[in-house]
Amino acid sequence: MTLSCVVIEDLLPAYCDGTCTAESRAAVEEHLADCPRCRRFYTALSRPLPLEASREAAAPLHPVEKQWNKKKRVDLFRGGIAMLFLGVAVFLVLVALQLNVSLPLSQEDIVINQVTELSDGSINVDLWVDDAAHSISYQWSEDHVLYLIPQRSIFAFGDDISEGRQSNETFYVLPKGETEAEGKLGIPLPSDVKAIYVGPEKDAVLVWQPGQELPPASPEVEQRIQAEKGF
Repeated sequence: MTLSCVVIEDLLPAYCDGTCTAESRAAVEEHLADCPRCRRFYTALSRPLPLEASREAAAPLHPVEKQWNKKKRVDLFRGGIAMLFLGVAVFLVLVALQLNVSLPLSQEDIVINQVTELSDGSINVDLWVDDAAHSISYQWSEDHVLYLIPQRSIFAFGDDISEGRQSNETFYVLPKGETEAEGKLGIPLPSDVKAIYVGPEKDAVLVWQPGQELPPASPEVEQRIQAEKGF
Protein backbone atom coordinates (compact mmCIF):
# COMPACT_ATOMS: atom_id res chain seq x y z
CA MET A 1 0.00 0.00 0.00
CA THR A 2 1.51 3.28 -1.15
CA LEU A 3 0.52 6.39 0.81
CA SER A 4 1.18 10.04 0.07
CA CYS A 5 3.47 12.23 2.15
CA VAL A 6 0.46 14.12 3.50
CA VAL A 7 -1.12 10.93 4.85
CA ILE A 8 2.22 9.77 6.28
CA GLU A 9 2.67 13.12 8.09
CA ASP A 10 -0.78 12.62 9.65
CA LEU A 11 0.16 9.10 10.78
CA LEU A 12 3.60 9.92 12.14
CA PRO A 13 2.39 11.28 15.54
CA ALA A 14 0.52 8.04 16.19
CA TYR A 15 3.50 6.06 14.86
CA CYS A 16 5.86 7.84 17.25
CA ASP A 17 3.51 7.23 20.16
CA GLY A 18 3.03 3.57 19.22
CA THR A 19 -0.76 3.92 18.97
CA CYS A 20 -1.26 3.24 15.25
CA THR A 21 -2.42 -0.09 13.81
CA ALA A 22 -0.01 -2.71 12.50
CA GLU A 23 -1.07 -1.96 8.92
CA SER A 24 -0.45 1.78 9.38
CA ARG A 25 2.92 1.10 11.03
CA ALA A 26 3.99 -1.09 8.10
CA ALA A 27 2.85 1.55 5.60
CA VAL A 28 4.71 4.32 7.43
CA GLU A 29 7.92 2.32 7.63
CA GLU A 30 7.70 1.41 3.94
CA HIS A 31 7.23 5.07 3.04
CA LEU A 32 10.05 6.28 5.31
CA ALA A 33 12.45 3.84 3.67
CA ASP A 34 12.04 5.63 0.33
CA CYS A 35 11.17 9.25 1.32
CA PRO A 36 14.00 11.47 2.68
CA ARG A 37 11.56 14.35 3.29
CA CYS A 38 9.31 12.31 5.57
CA ARG A 39 12.35 10.79 7.33
CA ARG A 40 13.49 14.31 8.26
CA PHE A 41 9.99 15.09 9.49
CA TYR A 42 9.97 11.87 11.52
CA THR A 43 13.40 12.67 12.99
CA ALA A 44 12.27 16.14 14.04
CA LEU A 45 9.03 14.76 15.48
CA SER A 46 10.73 12.02 17.50
CA ARG A 47 13.40 14.36 18.92
CA PRO A 48 12.88 15.00 22.72
CA LEU A 49 11.54 18.39 23.74
CA PRO A 50 14.16 20.76 25.29
CA LEU A 51 12.49 20.61 28.72
CA GLU A 52 12.44 16.83 28.74
CA ALA A 53 16.07 16.72 27.60
CA SER A 54 17.12 19.09 30.38
CA ARG A 55 15.28 16.96 32.94
CA GLU A 56 16.97 13.83 31.70
CA ALA A 57 20.38 15.56 31.79
CA ALA A 58 19.75 16.87 35.30
CA ALA A 59 18.52 13.54 36.65
CA PRO A 60 22.03 12.23 37.52
CA LEU A 61 22.69 15.45 39.50
CA HIS A 62 19.75 15.01 41.88
CA PRO A 63 21.67 12.86 44.43
CA VAL A 64 24.53 15.37 44.37
CA GLU A 65 22.10 18.24 44.89
CA LYS A 66 20.43 16.45 47.81
CA GLN A 67 23.81 15.75 49.42
CA TRP A 68 24.85 19.38 48.94
CA ASN A 69 21.62 20.67 50.50
CA LYS A 70 22.06 18.31 53.44
CA LYS A 71 25.64 19.54 53.96
CA LYS A 72 24.45 23.15 53.86
CA ARG A 73 21.83 22.43 56.53
CA VAL A 74 24.42 20.70 58.72
CA ASP A 75 26.86 23.61 58.29
CA LEU A 76 24.14 26.12 59.15
CA PHE A 77 23.21 24.13 62.26
CA ARG A 78 26.85 23.90 63.37
CA GLY A 79 27.34 27.60 62.72
CA GLY A 80 24.26 28.41 64.78
CA ILE A 81 25.50 26.27 67.69
CA ALA A 82 28.94 27.90 67.51
CA MET A 83 27.40 31.38 67.56
CA LEU A 84 25.23 30.38 70.52
CA PHE A 85 28.24 29.19 72.53
CA LEU A 86 30.18 32.31 71.57
CA GLY A 87 27.31 34.51 72.73
CA VAL A 88 27.07 32.64 76.04
CA ALA A 89 30.85 32.93 76.55
CA VAL A 90 30.80 36.68 75.87
CA PHE A 91 27.87 37.09 78.25
CA LEU A 92 29.65 35.18 81.02
CA VAL A 93 32.81 37.24 80.55
CA LEU A 94 30.81 40.49 80.78
CA VAL A 95 29.06 39.23 83.93
CA ALA A 96 32.40 38.21 85.45
CA LEU A 97 33.86 41.64 84.66
CA GLN A 98 30.83 43.36 86.18
CA LEU A 99 31.02 41.26 89.34
CA ASN A 100 34.84 41.33 89.45
CA VAL A 101 34.99 37.57 89.92
CA SER A 102 38.03 36.43 91.90
CA LEU A 103 39.55 33.13 93.00
CA PRO A 104 41.16 32.48 96.39
CA LEU A 105 44.95 32.26 96.43
CA SER A 106 46.66 29.23 97.93
CA GLN A 107 48.68 29.38 101.14
CA GLU A 108 51.82 29.05 98.99
CA ASP A 109 51.13 32.59 97.71
CA ILE A 110 50.61 34.07 101.19
CA VAL A 111 53.27 34.96 103.77
CA ILE A 112 52.17 36.07 107.25
CA ASN A 113 54.94 38.49 108.20
CA GLN A 114 53.76 39.38 111.68
CA VAL A 115 50.69 40.00 113.81
CA THR A 116 51.16 42.92 116.17
CA GLU A 117 49.20 45.16 118.53
CA LEU A 118 49.08 48.87 117.80
CA SER A 119 49.34 51.48 120.50
CA ASP A 120 45.55 51.96 120.51
CA GLY A 121 44.96 48.23 121.07
CA SER A 122 44.10 47.46 117.44
CA ILE A 123 45.25 44.21 115.83
CA ASN A 124 47.41 44.47 112.71
CA VAL A 125 47.89 41.48 110.42
CA ASP A 126 50.88 42.09 108.13
CA LEU A 127 50.71 39.94 104.97
CA TRP A 128 52.81 39.53 101.87
CA VAL A 129 50.86 38.19 98.90
CA ASP A 130 52.58 37.01 95.71
CA ASP A 131 50.09 38.87 93.52
CA ALA A 132 50.22 42.63 93.07
CA ALA A 133 46.60 42.68 91.91
CA HIS A 134 45.17 40.76 94.87
CA SER A 135 42.34 41.86 97.11
CA ILE A 136 41.38 40.71 100.61
CA SER A 137 37.87 39.44 101.22
CA TYR A 138 36.37 39.08 104.70
CA GLN A 139 34.23 36.03 105.35
CA TRP A 140 32.47 35.20 108.61
CA SER A 141 31.62 31.70 109.73
CA GLU A 142 28.52 30.80 111.71
CA ASP A 143 30.61 30.45 114.88
CA HIS A 144 31.85 34.09 114.62
CA VAL A 145 35.25 33.36 113.11
CA LEU A 146 36.68 35.87 110.60
CA TYR A 147 38.60 34.60 107.58
CA LEU A 148 40.92 36.93 105.65
CA ILE A 149 41.08 35.48 102.13
CA PRO A 150 43.52 36.95 99.59
CA GLN A 151 41.99 36.63 96.13
CA ARG A 152 43.11 37.11 92.56
CA SER A 153 40.87 38.50 89.84
CA ILE A 154 40.41 36.02 87.01
CA PHE A 155 41.18 38.91 84.62
CA ALA A 156 44.56 39.81 86.15
CA PHE A 157 47.48 39.25 83.77
CA GLY A 158 51.13 40.12 83.24
CA ASP A 159 52.91 42.24 85.81
CA ASP A 160 49.80 42.36 87.99
CA ILE A 161 50.39 38.76 89.07
CA SER A 162 54.16 38.47 88.67
CA GLU A 163 55.00 40.81 91.56
CA GLY A 164 53.91 40.61 95.16
CA ARG A 165 52.42 43.28 97.39
CA GLN A 166 52.19 43.88 101.11
CA SER A 167 48.81 44.12 102.85
CA ASN A 168 48.14 45.42 106.33
CA GLU A 169 44.74 44.34 107.68
CA THR A 170 43.90 46.19 110.88
CA PHE A 171 41.03 45.44 113.28
CA TYR A 172 39.83 46.34 116.73
CA VAL A 173 37.37 44.50 118.96
CA LEU A 174 34.40 46.54 120.09
CA PRO A 175 33.32 46.53 123.70
CA LYS A 176 30.14 44.56 124.22
CA GLY A 177 27.06 46.52 123.20
CA GLU A 178 28.96 49.15 121.19
CA THR A 179 29.07 49.56 117.40
CA GLU A 180 32.00 51.95 116.99
CA ALA A 181 35.03 53.28 118.85
CA GLU A 182 36.43 56.71 118.01
CA GLY A 183 40.12 57.12 117.29
CA LYS A 184 40.70 53.45 116.54
CA LEU A 185 42.51 52.25 113.48
CA GLY A 186 41.07 49.56 111.28
CA ILE A 187 37.80 47.69 110.99
CA PRO A 188 35.59 47.13 114.04
CA LEU A 189 34.92 43.54 115.07
CA PRO A 190 31.99 42.43 117.21
CA SER A 191 32.74 41.62 120.83
CA ASP A 192 31.88 37.93 120.31
CA VAL A 193 34.53 37.34 117.61
CA LYS A 194 36.17 33.98 118.28
CA ALA A 195 39.26 34.14 116.06
CA ILE A 196 40.90 35.53 112.94
CA TYR A 197 42.30 33.21 110.28
CA VAL A 198 44.17 33.86 107.03
CA GLY A 199 43.19 31.84 103.98
CA PRO A 200 40.16 29.77 102.97
CA GLU A 201 38.53 27.81 105.78
CA LYS A 202 39.81 24.40 104.63
CA ASP A 203 43.51 25.35 105.03
CA ALA A 204 43.35 28.61 107.01
CA VAL A 205 46.05 29.68 109.47
CA LEU A 206 45.11 31.04 112.88
CA VAL A 207 46.61 34.49 113.50
CA TRP A 208 44.63 35.80 116.48
CA GLN A 209 42.12 34.80 119.12
CA PRO A 210 40.76 36.59 122.22
CA GLY A 211 43.25 36.76 125.09
CA GLN A 212 46.25 36.20 122.86
CA GLU A 213 49.20 38.40 123.70
CA LEU A 214 50.67 40.16 120.67
CA PRO A 215 54.01 41.92 120.31
CA PRO A 216 53.74 45.70 120.00
CA ALA A 217 54.03 47.20 116.54
CA SER A 218 57.16 49.15 115.76
CA PRO A 219 56.94 52.94 115.33
CA GLU A 220 57.57 52.48 111.61
CA VAL A 221 54.60 50.13 111.33
CA GLU A 222 52.42 52.52 113.33
CA GLN A 223 53.34 55.41 111.06
CA ARG A 224 52.80 53.41 107.89
CA ILE A 225 49.38 52.20 108.98
CA GLN A 226 48.31 55.62 110.13
CA ALA A 227 49.33 57.02 106.73
CA GLU A 228 47.44 54.23 104.93
CA LYS A 229 44.31 54.79 107.03
CA GLY A 230 44.50 58.58 106.70
CA PHE A 231 45.18 59.41 110.36
